[in-house]
Amino acid sequence: MKTLRFIGVALFTVLMSVGFSSCSKSDDDNGGGSSASIEGIWYAKSEYDYNWDYTNDKPDMSKAKRTHTYNDYDQRYTHTITKNGNGYTDKYTDGDDDWYGIYEFNLISGNEYDLYDVHKSDNRKEKVGTLVVKSVTEKQMVWEVTTNRDGDKGFCVLTLMR
Repeated sequence: MKTLRFIGVALFTVLMSVGFSSCSKSDDDNGGGSSASIEGIWYAKSEYDYNWDYTNDKPDMSKAKRTHTYNDYDQRYTHTITKNGNGYTDKYTDGDDDWYGIYEFNLISGNEYDLYDVHKSDNRKEKVGTLVVKSVTEKQMVWEVTTNRDGDKGFCVLTLMR
């Protein structure tokens, strides 16, 4: 009987140690995690805008036409992202509430969303392009945004931090 109890306790100990090691904190902060939530408050860290190559109908990634690094990303340019039906709402401000805007993005498939500009005056939604969540961890998220407003196409890569 003591032998059975010893084997049972030993087996229980092994199972618990395997269970605890498999439930430890994941490595979402190493850039490879995709299970982190995009909901919450994010701060703009950098933005790279590229010209559109109309010949090949894709962004010209050879050189950014405009680069902006937000050194004070922890204080300004906030993106508050909340779940909204089949997508998300992004209310962004300059951090001083001098201006704000609202975007909605609705899931197409995987990590790609239709992007809508929500007009402040009447809440009218205007489709302006697509947004692809390239990576998301607990601390950083990278978006690729393709816009098409009245035939004028654009492409930007935006990095957000928590």
